[in-house]
Order: sequence, then C-alpha cells, then structure tokens
Amino acid sequence: MIITNPVCPDCLSTEMKVFVAEVDPELANQISPFHVPGDTTCIQCGITMGLCAHCFCKDIYLQVKDTNPTLAKDFMGRFDYDLRKNFM
Repeated sequence: MIITNPVCPDCLSTEMKVFVAEVDPELANQISPFHVPGDTTCIQCGITMGLCAHCFCKDIYLQVKDTNPTLAKDFMGRFDYDLRKNFM
C-alpha cells in the first residue's frame, strides 16, 4: 500500500487533540495515537510509519461521531483525508 499523505498518527493525534479540546476536552483526552511500523517516513517528525492518515482519521472520526455528532462534522472538515467520499 502506498501512503499518499505521510503524516503519522502521533502528529495527527496531537493536532486532533488541540482541535477537539476547544469543544470537548474530555473527548480530546480519549484520542490516542498508535504506532504501526512501516517503510514510509512522516513528513512532520521523521518517524517511520505504516498507517495512512486516512485510516487513522477514519477511526478517530468514528470515535468523535459516536460521542459528539456535531463536532464530527467540523472534525471531518479539518481532517478529511478523503473521508467525505465514504461518509457523506
């Protein structure tokens, strides 16, 4: 699989936590990254990764949607990575 948006879950989760905390700090605390080793290098921090931004964002989007559907719409606008194709 080719990762077309090489931003790792660690970097994404940091941004997601800041965004979600503005509306729902408790939910933001539930967002946690997980590392999947791979051959692609994150363009922000340089760590190697094997999980694409789309897949990670999809999982977090579903978590946000289950907890706060209103926030989920804004979340998708910020962390789309082709999610609208599957959920809109």
